[in-house]
Amino acid sequence: MSIRVKASRARQAAAAGVFALRGWDRPSLIVALERIAAIAPRMSHHELQNLASQLSRETFDTPAAGPADGGAPGGEASRRPAFSGGAPGTRAPDRSWDPRGDREIRVTVTASNQDQLAERARRGAALVAAVLGGSMVSDTGVRVSCGARGRVVLVFPGDAIPDGAAPGGTAWPVTEAATLARSLSALRWLEGLGVRATAAVGHGLGEIAGLVWAGSLPAPEAARLITQHGEVRRGLGGTRTAMVRVVADEAPAAALRGSCGLVIAAIESPRSHVLAGPVSGIRDLTREAAVRGVTASVLSAVHALHTPVMAPCAAPLRSVLAQFRFGPPRKRLVSTVTARELTPQDDIAAILCAQLTPPVRFREALRAASDGADLIVVAGAHEALAAAAAAACGVPAIGFPPAGWPPDEGAGDCAAALFAAGAIADAAAVAAPNAVEYVWDIHGYDPAGHLVLAWIGLRMRDAGPLPGSPADACLLPPDVQPAGVAARLEALRPGPVPQQQVERLSRAR
Repeated sequence: MSIRVKASRARQAAAAGVFALRGWDRPSLIVALERIAAIAPRMSHHELQNLASQLSRETFDTPAAGPADGGAPGGEASRRPAFSGGAPGTRAPDRSWDPRGDREIRVTVTASNQDQLAERARRGAALVAAVLGGSMVSDTGVRVSCGARGRVVLVFPGDAIPDGAAPGGTAWPVTEAATLARSLSALRWLEGLGVRATAAVGHGLGEIAGLVWAGSLPAPEAARLITQHGEVRRGLGGTRTAMVRVVADEAPAAALRGSCGLVIAAIESPRSHVLAGPVSGIRDLTREAAVRGVTASVLSAVHALHTPVMAPCAAPLRSVLAQFRFGPPRKRLVSTVTARELTPQDDIAAILCAQLTPPVRFREALRAASDGADLIVVAGAHEALAAAAAAACGVPAIGFPPAGWPPDEGAGDCAAALFAAGAIADAAAVAAPNAVEYVWDIHGYDPAGHLVLAWIGLRMRDAGPLPGSPADACLLPPDVQPAGVAARLEALRPGPVPQQQVERLSRAR
């Protein structure tokens, strides 16, 4: 049984709109963007929606005719401009600006109001004039590509992500199971948009989500594995340990590591290093980093993963992994343990066990996976990891699903990036990307009377059920639920929630 919670209509109305343009003729695209900048301040919200829909159906292969504002100010032509300037195919596109002459240009502008659209459309016109073949450039709310081929690489985070807040300021669950849930729900959303990634990399425990994507492990089994993996680590006694991400060059990061008695857990990029060790050392590092002006963020991990301190967990983890059957990967998954693509001959259980103690080879693995890529999508809203991924290989990166509430926030920006990268063929899908919702799975009540409501993640509205329920291990007390949901669910006490009541509650939302 599941509850689907949608953003309010008022909140949706304020959500950013995405305006997508495509074509081979640079002058036509520049003129179209200049027209948009000229007429946007005079358009109503409804007219902006119609404009986004109109642009998604046009291809700019011929020069646009008429003045830059599409007609007399305030007239009908200025409110309903014919951006393409004629039927496609009326004459050969002007490809003189592109020496190869065969590269499509794609533009996306994300804006939440008329003035913002006008300002960003002007910047988009400038980027169209400057973009080189085979590249993608971006500015705030604007993305432009020339010859992008839709090659997307996925990155699956492995650590718990405390990256959002529910209404009232309470945090979302930060267990690795919740991170796995976000990754798998992001996969479902991407599939709904028709995105097919060419390769994937799992950062640490994110390799388990990568195995689901590659077809080597069913989603329910992945949920069970990530839970048992955590139980093995919880059985580790001794000194309390933790992890921290340091954003700095290698020399200052090494100085901090040495002075605080920590070890390297992951090298993510030239300026992003994950260190681990005793909690006291992590505390000392954060203080010293603040004095030196270095950014240091303590991760939510409660163990020093990928360091020698995890060695005692190897034997019990091998016993756990022996209960699982791993199929051969059917997609290109590059391991951060070996920094190479997994093959049918690899012993996946041995690789998962081996990742306990050595540092994560994220930078090496991502460079191997992203060769020739147009975009990296971090399947889970992990801003720090997205920034590290972009720095590691020079490919633009974006995280999804977005942090916080409501779920629509950020969907448009991610869809815009995917369209600009050539990963979404239909621009109409970008014009209306706000089709996501949060989903919880109801399990009943625990002995203390708390509602057991497992957060599954995001999905496309009106889509089928999510693949598995990887958040089964998450107990969410009522104070971390969105406003009003917990009270409605508590009203259904006592005992299990009947299916018809769940359906009524879902319709009431």
